[in-house]
Amino acid sequence: MKVFQIPVLRNLQINPAYLEKPQTLPFDMPADKKEKILSLLLWGLNAHHPDFLALNYEEIGSVSGKRHVDRIKGIKVDKKTLLSVSVRSERELREVLESVRHIPSLMMVIDIRDPEVPASRRWLFQLKNVVADAIRKTIYEDKRIDEKLLDGPTFDFCLKNFEDPIDVIDFLNLVISIRSENKETGETIDEAFIVMVSDRILPLKPNWVKTLLSLIIVDSIPAIQKLTDLSEEEIDEAIDELQIRGLVHNRSGTPALPLYLKNLKKPGLLISVIDRMKGKMEGEGFSEIKEFYFRIVKKINPKEAMVEQPITRAETVRLISYPVLETADLDKSILSLEAPFMVRVSKEIENPDRIITISNEVLFKTIEERIRGIALSVRALAYMKKGYLEESRRDIDEGSKINPDILKISVPFYLSYGDLYRERANYTEAMECYNHALKSAEESMDKMWISQASVGIAEVHLKQANHEGAEKLVREGLKVAEELGEAGKGVAAQALDLLGNIQYDLGNARSAIEYYEQALPIVRAVYGERHPDVATMLNNVGSAWYALGEPEKAIGYYEQALSIGREVYGERHPAVATRLNNIGLAWDALGKHKKAMEYLERALSIVRAVYGERHPDVATTLNNIGMVWHALGEPEKAIGYYEQALSIGREVYGGGHPVVATMLNNIGMAWPALGEHKKAIEYYEQALSIDREVYGEGHPDVATRLNNIGAAWHALGDLQRAETFFQQAYRILREFYGDEHPRTRNVKRSLEMLRG
Repeated sequence: MKVFQIPVLRNLQINPAYLEKPQTLPFDMPADKKEKILSLLLWGLNAHHPDFLALNYEEIGSVSGKRHVDRIKGIKVDKKTLLSVSVRSERELREVLESVRHIPSLMMVIDIRDPEVPASRRWLFQLKNVVADAIRKTIYEDKRIDEKLLDGPTFDFCLKNFEDPIDVIDFLNLVISIRSENKETGETIDEAFIVMVSDRILPLKPNWVKTLLSLIIVDSIPAIQKLTDLSEEEIDEAIDELQIRGLVHNRSGTPALPLYLKNLKKPGLLISVIDRMKGKMEGEGFSEIKEFYFRIVKKINPKEAMVEQPITRAETVRLISYPVLETADLDKSILSLEAPFMVRVSKEIENPDRIITISNEVLFKTIEERIRGIALSVRALAYMKKGYLEESRRDIDEGSKINPDILKISVPFYLSYGDLYRERANYTEAMECYNHALKSAEESMDKMWISQASVGIAEVHLKQANHEGAEKLVREGLKVAEELGEAGKGVAAQALDLLGNIQYDLGNARSAIEYYEQALPIVRAVYGERHPDVATMLNNVGSAWYALGEPEKAIGYYEQALSIGREVYGERHPAVATRLNNIGLAWDALGKHKKAMEYLERALSIVRAVYGERHPDVATTLNNIGMVWHALGEPEKAIGYYEQALSIGREVYGGGHPVVATMLNNIGMAWPALGEHKKAIEYYEQALSIDREVYGEGHPDVATRLNNIGAAWHALGDLQRAETFFQQAYRILREFYGDEHPRTRNVKRSLEMLRG
C-alpha cells in the first residue's frame, strides 16, 4: 500500500529561505532517489509556480563570468526557476557556487557525480523535517488517514534514523501497510525497518553484503579486510558499488553506514533481515551471507536484541517488582512422566548438572522415541534452571516432536521462557515465547494457560510503554482466571498487580494502590505470608506510596519485601537488589543521602554480578546513584552516572522511551549547577518530546519537563518564556492532581514569584 505519494502531501510547502545552502545532492545517493528529491522540491515549491531546468557543468559554464544572466542556452531563467546542475569535481563545484550569485533562480540544487567531492546534507535533514510536518498535517488536520495507523513513536523513529525525506516517505508507507494488519506499533516499526533494509540488500553481491555488514563494527578498509578475508581491491569495488546505491557514505575519506543502517547493531533486527532474505537470494550466495552474519554477531556481542521497558516516574527511576520464576510446577510435570530413569531424576531434581548427566546417558544409549522425548524434556528443565534458554527451548521442541506427552507440557515451559526473557530485557524473545504458549493453550483450550499467556504478553506490552494494549490483554487474562475460581487465584493476583503497575506507570499512584491491595490478600491466602509473590506486592505498594510523597510509609513496605526476599533467595538476588534500590530512593527523598548511597551501591553490586554491565536494572541503579550525587552537591559526578545510565537506556529501550526521557531530564537538572542553563534546556526538550509522544499533552511527566524548561529560562533572565512554560505545567498539574497537590502548589508558587 502506498499512501504518501508526493501529490497527496497537500500541506507540503517549502520555503527556500529555510533550507541551508548549498543545496547539494551527494554522490552516495542513488539516481532514482535524486529524481524523487527534485520532484518533491517542485511540488513543495508549487506556490512559487516553478520552472525546472537541469544542466550539466559545461552548460552552466557558458555563462561563467557574466555579471547578469537571464538566459542559459536560450532558455529564460528567473526567480521562478529551479536549477539542477551536475558537477564532477571540486573545481566545478566551486565555479558553480560562484556562478549562483549571477544567476536569478528560486533555488539551485547541485548534483554531485564524483565520490571525492564533499556535499552538505544539512538541507536534506531540514527538508526531511518539512516533509514529516506535512505528513502530520495530512493525518491530523486533513484527516485523510486514520491517525491510529501512525500512532506511538513512529515519527520519532523516522526523524532520528533517516537522513532524507524520501526514506521517511518510504518508511511511513511501509508502516501504514503493516499497521493496517492490526499489528502493534513497536512490532510494526521493526517489521517496516526489516522490509526496507532487506529489500535494499537483496540485489547486492555477497562481497558487497559482507562489506556492508562489516561497517557495523569497523570503519577502515584494513579492518574490513581482516574480518571478511576479502582483498583490498574487492573491498574497494564493494564500497564503490555501495556508495552508488546510497548504502555507504564517505565521511572525510572513511566509509560509514547511513544513520538508519546503524540499527543493524541490534542482532534481533539483523537476524530478521537475514531471515527475510532467505529464499529470495540465490542459495549459495545466501549461505555465504548467513555464515558471515554469525561472525558479525560474535563481534557485536551485545546482551540480546532489546526493546523498551517503562520503569520511570518524575526524577527517579524505581524498579517494578515482578513475581520471580518458580519451577516447582515444572518439576512436578516432568516427574509425572513415566520412564525407568525417572527415579534417579526425582532424587536429583534440585541438581541441574546431575540431571543433565543422567539425560545425556539415556540419550546416548536409547533409540526409543518416547524415552528420548522424556530425556530431552528432563534436560530442558535442567538447562532452564541453569539459565541456558536456547538449549532448553531446543530440547523441549525436539522432545515435543517425537513424544506427544512432551507436547502437552510444553506450554508451561514456554510461559517460563517468556518470564526469563522478560527478566533479561529480551522482550522480542519474551513476546515470541508467550505467543507460542498462547497459541498452544488455545488449541488445547486450557483456560489456566490462556490466562497466564495473556498476562505474560501484557507484561511485555507494559515494558514497551503500550499501556492500552497491556490493559486490554491483562483484563482478558483476569477474566479467564476468575472463571477458574480457586485454581485461578494466583494468576488473578498477578493480573491485578499488573493493572496496578499500569496505573502507576500512567501516574495514577492511588489507583495503583487499590489494585495492589486487591492482589495482596489473594497471594497471602494462596501462598502464605513469606512467599516471593507477597514480597512483590509489598514492594509495589511501597513504590506507589513513594510516588504519593510518603517515603517513610514506602520504606515500611520495602523493608517487609526485603526481609522475605533475603529469607527466600539470600543476599545476592535481583529481587533483593530491587528492594535495596527502592529503599535507597526513599531515604534519598528523606534527605538521608549517604544512607541512600549505601543501599544503591549494594543494589548495583548485585545487578552487575547477575546481569552484567548492559542491563536495564544496572541503568536504573546508575541513574539513581547519579541522583544522590546531585543531591550531595556533586553535579559532575552525577552527570557521569547519568550518562552511563543513558547509554544503557538507549541501547535497551530505544531512543523514544519514557525511561530515556527521565535520564535526559536528570542530566538536564545537573547542568544548571555548572552554570549551563542552555545545555539543560536541550536535554529537557528531548525529554519533553519523548513524553509527549508516549503520554500525550496532559501527563504529569510532561508538566515536569515544562516546569524545568521554565526554571532554566527564568535563570537565563527570560521571564516571558519562563512564565509561558510554568503556565503550561500548572494547567496540566491542576487538571491531573487538583489545586492542593504539592506539585501543583509548587508550580503555582513559581508563577506567583515570577509575577511579583
